[in-house]
Amino acid sequence: MIWSGKDAFLLLGFIMALRTFNLGHSEPIVYPVDTPGLAALGETSLVSPREGNLHGYSAISDANYALEVADVADVRVLVRSNIWPADFMNTYLGASNLSPILAKYLGLSEANPQKCADAVKSDHPFDGWDNIIEPYVSDEEIVELPQPPDHEGDQMVENVTRRAAAHTAIAYALEKAFDVKYAIGQLRPVEYYDHTFDRYETPNHPESPAGHGAFCGASQAQFELLYVPSAGQIADMTYATKQLAMFRSFAGLHIPFSNLLGWTIGYEA
Repeated sequence: MIWSGKDAFLLLGFIMALRTFNLGHSEPIVYPVDTPGLAALGETSLVSPREGNLHGYSAISDANYALEVADVADVRVLVRSNIWPADFMNTYLGASNLSPILAKYLGLSEANPQKCADAVKSDHPFDGWDNIIEPYVSDEEIVELPQPPDHEGDQMVENVTRRAAAHTAIAYALEKAFDVKYAIGQLRPVEYYDHTFDRYETPNHPESPAGHGAFCGASQAQFELLYVPSAGQIADMTYATKQLAMFRSFAGLHIPFSNLLGWTIGYEA
């Protein structure tokens, strides 16, 4: 195919259109954004075939959203300085320490919270199962539930069956979370507090609930369903999966409410 000057001009125009299209607002964001401004920016023009499906879940109030956005802005300052946000963790998870499970299986450290934020920026959702729960189960020698008789003794088939069940449940949880995302239609907190942020270069889906939180909650539910963990192991893994979801606030992409709402949707899906 031979490109003409006109073709190149049209391609450039298309790229520029993508760069300027965002979630329903075309005017520059004025900082600082006050509470009425938050409400005005809170609706998206993107639509979903299943728009309006809240599945019984509710959005956060405008006042509490503004408070959590401020907390996210504060936590980003700490993370960029590699300071572990103990107060933030304690406020939203009831404990300040990094989960030992995340430290061991993802190689994370309280000394580098930026790495914690990076751990959930670009991963595939199923990594929440493959990289954390399966090795944890193996190391802890957690009892497996019986498999169908034809599969007993065949470790490969048992692993494939268990993983397929977990991934199917995670995929359903993400579908449910995106229903709620488009019903709420909320923008990212970073768009509200970061004066250096302009727009996403391509359209971005709504903020709440967090999809990463949904796969974390679904992974937790499958962990409890497919194995026989003790009460202490369930508590340790719950803290790990909720904390992994909360790292999205470190990246400025979700408020804590959305992380935990996503976790709940995934766990209940």
